[in-house]
Amino acid sequence: MLVRQVALCWSGWRLDALSLLGYTRVSQVDSPIGRWSGVLHSAETLSILKSKRARRPELAGALDMYIAILEARAVIELPFTNYPFSADDIDACLARGEPLLRVDELTFDWDAVARLARTICAIAARYRPEAADAFAELAREFESPARTKELARAFLAPETIELPLTNYQLLAFVLTHALHPWLSAPARALQSSVRADAWQRGNCPICGGEPDFAALTQEGGAWRLLCARCDAEWTCPRAHCPFCGAEPIAYFPSQDGAYRLYGCDRCKRYLKTIDLREFAREACLPAERVLTIGMDVAALEAGYQSA
Repeated sequence: MLVRQVALCWSGWRLDALSLLGYTRVSQVDSPIGRWSGVLHSAETLSILKSKRARRPELAGALDMYIAILEARAVIELPFTNYPFSADDIDACLARGEPLLRVDELTFDWDAVARLARTICAIAARYRPEAADAFAELAREFESPARTKELARAFLAPETIELPLTNYQLLAFVLTHALHPWLSAPARALQSSVRADAWQRGNCPICGGEPDFAALTQEGGAWRLLCARCDAEWTCPRAHCPFCGAEPIAYFPSQDGAYRLYGCDRCKRYLKTIDLREFAREACLPAERVLTIGMDVAALEAGYQSA
């Protein structure tokens, strides 16, 4: 299986050695846009990861960490919020190329965000002892709700606010999970209102976030992208890079054809993808995101950058 291959061999993976892992570089060919009404799978994700735990011993430590983080996120209870968008409002907003929500205007419970961020730091430190000191230092940044808000606003709008910390990868990991309950709630409420043909961009139509996983749909083979921030899903043409727009974008398929690792030569970003045309079932993309972490290790070792 691809994940096991990559997890065991990542340290020796280079673009000139892909054949040793069963990869062949393939130029991307465009495909028609499909239609997809996505569903967010928080409870299903947790259930799948728990069920895979015993069958994937090579991922046991990583799965334990993500299971603990998802359980911590599930404790957060948010009141129902009605988002008063008409169908015309939604179509007009998307036609302008604007996501439906401005994340800098969303309401967050910064005390709760700070507590969840500290909990995630503690969980990550427990399962990643080599980074325990770094996570402990980062946890101290979340002792103040005001400081938490400052870091979160910078994380959500990096193009306008300079991040005040140097260890961006750890900060992004913690804040992605700590902010998830507040970002996924509007995504659950609004996603069914977004027509697949109304948004064909690489960023999320709900919150504007970037994708960190994708699927090739069973009908048409279009990209179904998964937002790294809110878990919304949307379709997008796959003739070009979803991050910088470069085309064509090449990919490295697994030996069984079930997974693809897309890599852009211009922006050096990558996108993990499952090919649903190889399966007789749908897939829970947030669960696949975790189960394919070996692909992340391999891509980063090869010089690509994550979302």
